Formats: sequence, C-alpha cells, structure tokens
Amino acid sequence: MERMSPEADGSAYDSDVEIVTTHAVQLMALQQQVMALERKNDNLMVALASQRMIGIAVGLVAQRNCCTSSEAWERLTRLSQDTNVKVRELARVMVDAVDGVTRDEDVDLLDRLSSRLLGGPWR
Repeated sequence: MERMSPEADGSAYDSDVEIVTTHAVQLMALQQQVMALERKNDNLMVALASQRMIGIAVGLVAQRNCCTSSEAWERLTRLSQDTNVKVRELARVMVDAVDGVTRDEDVDLLDRLSSRLLGGPWR
C-alpha cells in the first residue's frame, strides 16, 4: 500500500492541527484551574490570619466584660452589624490597639468600640 504525502491528503495536517488544538484547550483549562486554586489558597490564608485575630479579639472582649467566649462572640457580631464593619476588621483594630500600634484611620472606630463595649477605652 502506497502512503500518501500530507500535501496530497490534508488529513495528516488536519490530524496534527486537531491534536495541537486539543492540547491547547487542555492547557487553558489547567491554567484556569491553577489560577482558581491560587485564589482559593490566598483566600484561605487571609481567613486563617483573620480567624486568629478574631479569636484574640473574642478573648479580649470576654476578659474585659467578664463574660463567656460565646457571649463575647455575640457582642462582636452585634457590634459588626450595628457599625457595618466586618468582624475581622473590628478584631484587627482591637488587637492593634492592645498591641499599641493603632493606625490614625482607626481612632474613630476605636472610640465607637469604647462606647459600645464595656471594659474601658481600647486605646
């Protein structure tokens, strides 16, 4: 049987194009999966840091108000809703204040925290 050249029969060329196209599509899908996993990893790292900060803030509120951690969490979430500030942001501001590294832009929020949470001023 005589073999035909690719020029004589475009099927070999078409087959190569199909293979390259299939691999390109697979590569694009893998790149999208990698990007999605990188975003998920970044979000998990932020969540992990936030969780630690929130746990510290719950402890601070519980200690300053002589209440349980559940009650402190309820106070923080209520304060978050009342002030329209995320719990993780409230926690960061509280922990920064206790650590003595209050940012200028956090002073107003700290004043609102002091007036709404027992336990004295936060700065």
